Amino acid sequence: MLRIFLLSLIISHMGFISMQSKEQIEENFPDAVYQLMDQNDFFQSKAVLVKEISQNLLLAERFDYENYQNIKNQVFERLIRGCENIPSVFCQLFEKISWKDMQKELAVYKEKIQRQMETFFIPADTQDPFYQLPLLEEDKKNIQIIIKTMAEKGLVKLLLERRYLEKKGDQVNYIHPLRFIGYIFSDEKLKNCMRQIKTSRFKWNEFIKGFSRRMDEEYTLDNLIRFIPEFVEQVHVQHPERIEDFIRKKSWEEFVADLLN
Repeated sequence: MLRIFLLSLIISHMGFISMQSKEQIEENFPDAVYQLMDQNDFFQSKAVLVKEISQNLLLAERFDYENYQNIKNQVFERLIRGCENIPSVFCQLFEKISWKDMQKELAVYKEKIQRQMETFFIPADTQDPFYQLPLLEEDKKNIQIIIKTMAEKGLVKLLLERRYLEKKGDQVNYIHPLRFIGYIFSDEKLKNCMRQIKTSRFKWNEFIKGFSRRMDEEYTLDNLIRFIPEFVEQVHVQHPERIEDFIRKKSWEEFVADLLN
């Protein structure tokens, strides 16, 4: 009974089930999307849409595919109701929001609720923001598969398995890049795999290209610097003073290479 009460309290606190939160979501959501579209920030506007749809799914307490489609249509109708000129690129972006996106987002929320349940009686100042960035057990397994496959397979086999690796990459793409790279370099086996990857210019370039894209996205949102202290603590870098400099200069390849030293 106590656990049920605490779960209800946490979910309510997170803004998922109270009527006040629902009204606030519906009121603020279109304005936020319009502003992002005006800035041509379609990546972030999609993120807002995914969050909006998933929150409505949680409010409805029904997570099946049919209800997802219904809520997705409702969200889009509410969005275009107040805007006559929706860019076609945005409509295409909206159509690409998939059931898999929703399942990933809902998994993140469920994990967040679980973590808050586990730390409910721990003072807030002991909960580091970096470690609250989502990284599910399934994500860790997928990261291990990607890094070990890239390290151990030859170029021909990698090309044959490219679609499989790209699919795995899509599944972990939502993870914050510092959380992603922090997990890799806090595991000695994966760190050794990265050393192997670096010996191949093709493999290294492919890894850096994907990592750089995610770092650029978070850099644009000013969502990197504040996580440096916990990141440095996790990976035990030899020269922690360089990390912020690499980030401010957007030197992503140097950033990763320095972690290998």
